[in-house]
Amino acid sequence: MSLGRKLLVLFLVHSLAVSVSVSDAADVSQETLTTLGRFIVPSYRTNNAYTLVKVGSPLLKKLNDEQLKAVNERLEQEQLPSLVHMLGEARLELAIQGVTAGVPASNSSEIKLLLPVWAEELKDVIDPANVPENLRREAELPFEISELEKELWDLHVYSNRLIGMQNAAEYAYKMFDKSRSPNQENPFKPIVDGLLTQFHELQQRNYDLRSRRVVTAVEVLSDEQAKFPHRLEAANAIKEDSTVLNKVFEAVDTKKLDNPILVLESREELSEIMEKSLAMHAHVIEKGQLLFGGIHWWIRGRYGMGTSFNGLIKNFAASKNHAARFPLYMPHTTPIASDPFLQLEGKYQTPYVQRRHAVVWAWENESRLADNRVPIIVKSDYFY
Repeated sequence: MSLGRKLLVLFLVHSLAVSVSVSDAADVSQETLTTLGRFIVPSYRTNNAYTLVKVGSPLLKKLNDEQLKAVNERLEQEQLPSLVHMLGEARLELAIQGVTAGVPASNSSEIKLLLPVWAEELKDVIDPANVPENLRREAELPFEISELEKELWDLHVYSNRLIGMQNAAEYAYKMFDKSRSPNQENPFKPIVDGLLTQFHELQQRNYDLRSRRVVTAVEVLSDEQAKFPHRLEAANAIKEDSTVLNKVFEAVDTKKLDNPILVLESREELSEIMEKSLAMHAHVIEKGQLLFGGIHWWIRGRYGMGTSFNGLIKNFAASKNHAARFPLYMPHTTPIASDPFLQLEGKYQTPYVQRRHAVVWAWENESRLADNRVPIIVKSDYFY
């Protein structure tokens, strides 16, 4: 399970214990088998990284080499990766989410086992070829507000991916430092530095796109013949972009923009047209913000996915950490809402689940369900 796809998971109606008899596993204790069956396997299959680390880390520390080999053989029988691989992925997943409270610390022995997993997961993240062509700094800027909105959304998606990878790389970097020998180079440093460079380039692209959109939005708002939906879109854009750009201007000393947009030669000129537009079209801007703000929260509620139980619920850390309540997995391409009961070619059009509360209730009452497993492979194009 690679970090890139995140949500290729096995959805279970009822999770069974690892099918290993006690007689087959004389080298593995019954307690270990029970832990695998009740916690490790279900947590991995439902993408519950928090529980996997909380239970898996203490388990790994108790196993000797022969016992670990035996455990991995049992997991292989279930067509699952090794315990070390599961734990390595789970720790990186929690690092991506920024979850630290209540997570067991790694000792040097565990870190040495997990380092190869982290190196494999992070080896390609700074490849320049991974940056989409339309997001590179030298790519031509579009003119239409709808095109600029799509570019900014793609940028947002990729930037979030970079932030997650940066969290993971910094975590691996720190863990390596805890266990490395004197004068041993940290292999994760080039990855951390490369991600910072990529993020800086994307930020510059973000400022270019927003500067262009400000100019375009002002033109639309000034056109009395423009249709009202287009004016609402422009009004929301100029409010959003002016907020972002003004923060940038406050933090930058130079008066010149890094890459002047269109006829604009300085940040003062851009600031002036933003200020005038915000004052002249305040009533339209307020309506635009209410409309698009409402749409944003509706999309989060309808299509957002949590980090546990195949996305149906949030991580346990969200119950204790306010910051952990906000992040969700969101679709790269925003789905178009449709009748959830309308079928096309035998499949429901509404993505994911029709009503998540019904599925959560079924999961909470799993003891009442039939004692069998129904594997459904879910390939999802979501980002965190």
